[in-house]
Amino acid sequence: MAKRRPSATRIAYLALIEQVEPIIEAYKTSPAAAQVQVYLISPEPVRKAIAEIHRYHFPQGAEQTYRETMAKAGLKAGFGVFSADWLKFIKDFLGDNLLDTIANQITTTTRNWVAEQIFQVTERGDSLDDLARILRGRFPRMRSIRIARTETIRARNAGHLKGYDELVFEATKVWNSAQQPRTRGSEKSDKSDHLHMNQQEKEVHEPFLDSRSGATLDAPGNLSEGSSGGDADVVSCRCRVTFDPERGPDGRLIMKPKTPQ
Repeated sequence: MAKRRPSATRIAYLALIEQVEPIIEAYKTSPAAAQVQVYLISPEPVRKAIAEIHRYHFPQGAEQTYRETMAKAGLKAGFGVFSADWLKFIKDFLGDNLLDTIANQITTTTRNWVAEQIFQVTERGDSLDDLARILRGRFPRMRSIRIARTETIRARNAGHLKGYDELVFEATKVWNSAQQPRTRGSEKSDKSDHLHMNQQEKEVHEPFLDSRSGATLDAPGNLSEGSSGGDADVVSCRCRVTFDPERGPDGRLIMKPKTPQ
């Protein structure tokens, strides 16, 4: 039986645990040694976890868009349409989206939280087991869900954009908001408004606009270059991008210009 692939949440959780295990080990020596170890936490486990999530979900998003849009056009999708340079594209995409910056931001939050837990455990006179239970417990589990959801959406929507590249005809891109009570914009206090971006239509290379935050996004989860948006526009987003084939006055598909050989 094939080994079951761990979920994105599990991948993120294991990365966070890998970061805190040296802290638990150092605490056996002293709280001071643990605090020193806090500043040595490496972002590499998180970096690898994000890359793994993207390697799995990016191709799924690309294939989904390709097949969906081909079906809308009344064409058969066929097989083997994707090029062999996908892994390079994913690597380049992650580079463009500052994989190191994302991993460092997550790690900074971990450092701050762990340092506070060490201080509190020491002040209370709690045991090593108490510290270990906290560092492996609810907070990292909840964070792993948030990280997994954010990076899965980012990867899938990047894949959706790549799926468009594989089409031979032109299409417009459409923002599809998750119609849920927790979708950004459901509350007046929300900093962003994705709910009312639903069905916003743009040319493929034109960014979507969140009129409330002013952020521009190439796709849900993916801020466009130079956008003024931040975490409030992408973290835990549940929206996705789809594509509608473009047709001329005669009803025929508008084909993309052929690339010179």
